[in-house]
Amino acid sequence: MVHEGDIMNQATQTTADENGRWDCLAKEIANGFQARKWTDARSTCSCYGHEGATHLWILTGSDGYEQQPRSQMEVEIIQERLEAKGLAEEMGFGVSDDGYTWVMLIERTHFKTSHKKWNDRLTLLLWDAWQEAGNALKS
Repeated sequence: MVHEGDIMNQATQTTADENGRWDCLAKEIANGFQARKWTDARSTCSCYGHEGATHLWILTGSDGYEQQPRSQMEVEIIQERLEAKGLAEEMGFGVSDDGYTWVMLIERTHFKTSHKKWNDRLTLLLWDAWQEAGNALKS
């Protein structure tokens, strides 16, 4: 069984540095998810105490990012919503080498909700963005 923490710990130990190489870290995490045959279409997980980030979150999709316009649109919607609401700052974005899995790293800037509620909000955001992208492409 694959655990998000195992993937995150492996990647953070080898890639992130003081210079903020967040895109490289995101790509490495995406490759880690893909190599371990991550089966969740969309998921969120957190990483506590990462140097340089108060609270780092991972948003991921395993849905054919480079092959699927819907997946690309989903990511754009997520980025727009996070920025518009000022809830989190995007730290990095990366796609696995095979183009299938994407990872967005965000730093939580809004702390008025509990950890569980924040995770629930992000999960809802992921699925809403997926649905909205699908509806937009049908029109």
